Amino acid sequence: MIPFPYLCLSLYLLILSKDHMKIEIRDHLFWDVSKEKLDPEKNKKLIVERVLTRGNRDEVAGLLCFYGRDKIRDLIEELSDLDLRTLNFFRQLLH
Repeated sequence: MIPFPYLCLSLYLLILSKDHMKIEIRDHLFWDVSKEKLDPEKNKKLIVERVLTRGNRDEVAGLLCFYGRDKIRDLIEELSDLDLRTLNFFRQLLH
């Protein structure tokens, strides 16, 4: 398992911005919505669900740095669309 601080250092892609921090997420993760209209706060459940289920390592690392470990841990408990395997994996990773 990759330690959490290393994941934050591996961030190199940029798009969603919050307080000078940015993360890039591939377009095909949000094929059904306009990426430009995604608000990092209003749409955080959608963003977290898509990245955790379909994102790559860099996108997940960026998500952890962007929202923070505690916020994502709380959000995954609220997501009804998260499959059991993904839910259990991230529960263990963020515990």
